[in-house]
Amino acid sequence: KKLTEVLAKHSCIPVFLDQAAVDNHNTFAEEYLWPVFHNMKIFDSAAADDSHCYSFDRDLWKSFMALNNAYAEVITSHADASTLVWIHDYELIMVPRYVYHRCPDWTVGLFLHCSFPSTEVMRCLPVREEILQSMLSSRVVTFQIFDYLRHFMSCCAELLGAKHSFQKGGILQVEHESRVTVIQADHFAIPYNHLVKRLSDEKVIERAQSIKEKFKGKIIIGSYDRCDCFSGLALKLRIFHRFLSEYRQYRKSVALVQYIRQPPKDVSRASKGRIDVEELMQLAAETNKAFGMQGEPPLVSVVLEEITRERTLGVMMATDVLLDTSINDGLNLAPFNFYAAHSQDQKGVAILSEFCGCSSVLTGAFKVNPWHTNAVLTALDQALSITPEEQKVRFTKDHSYVSTQTLVHWVTKNLTELKVTQGNIDSADRANFGGPATLDAEEVVEAYRKAKKRAIFIDNEGTIAAKAGWKISSGQVALQKEGQPPDPSVLDQLQSLVNDRGNTVVVLSGRNKDSMDRWFKSVDGLGMCAEHGFNRVLPATLRGSSIDAERWRSQNLDFGDSQEWKVIVKELVQQYVRRVQGSILEEKASALSWNYREVGATGVVDDLANQLARFLDPQDPKGLLYGYPVKVVNGKGYVEVK
Repeated sequence: KKLTEVLAKHSCIPVFLDQAAVDNHNTFAEEYLWPVFHNMKIFDSAAADDSHCYSFDRDLWKSFMALNNAYAEVITSHADASTLVWIHDYELIMVPRYVYHRCPDWTVGLFLHCSFPSTEVMRCLPVREEILQSMLSSRVVTFQIFDYLRHFMSCCAELLGAKHSFQKGGILQVEHESRVTVIQADHFAIPYNHLVKRLSDEKVIERAQSIKEKFKGKIIIGSYDRCDCFSGLALKLRIFHRFLSEYRQYRKSVALVQYIRQPPKDVSRASKGRIDVEELMQLAAETNKAFGMQGEPPLVSVVLEEITRERTLGVMMATDVLLDTSINDGLNLAPFNFYAAHSQDQKGVAILSEFCGCSSVLTGAFKVNPWHTNAVLTALDQALSITPEEQKVRFTKDHSYVSTQTLVHWVTKNLTELKVTQGNIDSADRANFGGPATLDAEEVVEAYRKAKKRAIFIDNEGTIAAKAGWKISSGQVALQKEGQPPDPSVLDQLQSLVNDRGNTVVVLSGRNKDSMDRWFKSVDGLGMCAEHGFNRVLPATLRGSSIDAERWRSQNLDFGDSQEWKVIVKELVQQYVRRVQGSILEEKASALSWNYREVGATGVVDDLANQLARFLDPQDPKGLLYGYPVKVVNGKGYVEVK
């Protein structure tokens, strides 16, 4: 209670958690989400060393969800519909979902500070759908750079079937579950003005002077990096070793000073991402032994220390050439700090990896692929031999950008976007984007109790049963959806609904009648629609007292039993199946369809689908099916003729 009162004075609300739950949450976040979001495949059954081969831990996942749920519970108990809820980073990535479940009309934003993986990596995570659905439970999702946004759109399209669209003003959005989520890229910013004021701090000046004094007369190539495998530190030290070997003229004039942030002792990245500092020390020693001179400062220095703002600014102020060889970094604020630290002398050159987010916005830096050693060597040579005029142009270009991208400006932009979304999109609007609005459960129950007669239409797969997959039975054309029957408990509940004489209950499906009979015939009195109504069984309330020997009824076709149109469609679709790997021909009694939902690049194949639909258009005199009493449907991931 006392802690709550103290924090309230600072507009803060505590979330009280069990320490064991916190530890499990952190373990899951660092062992699974952190490497996956940095595009690392962590499930490798072929790994030679079993200690580095992990299976998914469901208990850790439950702890992760429980902590996120605890945050959502505190948020919803202290806020209201007018509150802007802004969630940050992957550790709390499930909070939007839990807030949405409690308060679906609230305005929630999510900012992801780390990178975002490609579909190839994301699809390996067993809880991929849950994470994506939680992100899409936000009104606005913001990424550091557009590349991560692009990966997110691909994951949504391929793993959830959620499409993106552009609205007026260039607003990009993803539609899913009767909601629309605005997605944007707007990288984090440093408190530039605050950092510039700190440059006159005695601790900062002393740190910078001590480094310069130690390497007096040397051009200092420096950096301040995280202690993880994505920093590319071993790569950097090996490249510098080769640089001194091939560019002998710089041996007496340069020094590499590498500072590494001491990781927290409770972080569990050791097994999946922590680097071996001893290995770095060994690499540094080898370079110093090979090229160092007695009485001279070391050519390579590796320093592991706890980070403070004063230490960081001191290192950056002393650094002449910033060298970054990250192999994956969400943004990397080190270059921003570098330009802020040199705001007074306006000197300094930056060499940045293409794989760190900031390289896309800092256009004055030398950009390199850290895996391309020769390119990095060339960039180092260019940076060390740069003319004062070119250095000034490059520095000014990036410094002017960094100095205008302030932290206050970043916060204001993001909250303004969130507030605009809150004002522009209500429940009715969202219904127009992705389907009908979510019904209020209590209102549905109340309406059910009051009604004397009720018509209940229930979709099968994806609603009362799991979604269908695909199987191959006898060749390419025989690919068919293979679904799972509903649980016995679901059948019992259906029977209970049917037993109420006031209910007319019908299950709808695209399945054939044999499958429907196999799954639902045990439910006495249930109505069934197979192949979307082409074949049907009337519910008990509509059958009357007469006994119809023919349970299944089929739609009367004007063209009788003619199958000529099927022959034409089947021949054409088979050609598309052969050309588009992963697409299939699905054949039913009433329809034929070309289905390409499982194709990775559905956006590209959409053009082919439009072309196929035009070829088959029965209304077009030039169409293959002109004059046939059929309908062509160009849907999401399929073209169907029925």
